[in-house]
Amino acid sequence: MGQPKKQGELAKQLLDEYPTAGSLTLAKRLHQQFPEHFETVEQARTIIRYYRGSCGGYNRKELANTKYVKDLDKVL
Repeated sequence: MGQPKKQGELAKQLLDEYPTAGSLTLAKRLHQQFPEHFETVEQARTIIRYYRGSCGGYNRKELANTKYVKDLDKVL
């Protein structure tokens, strides 16, 4: 696995700071604070969802760090 890009680092910082906030809320904040890294809110939301493990099983398997992944057994 490669090093996370600046977008990933910014997303993980926000996830550490606000672990219970909604993905869209965090995405709006990322887009507002760092428009040079996140062109759209949807781009930021996709990155947040990726780190939370909400982009499907394949992407969850690819994550090197599962710190932000919600326990899906409790959700389902």
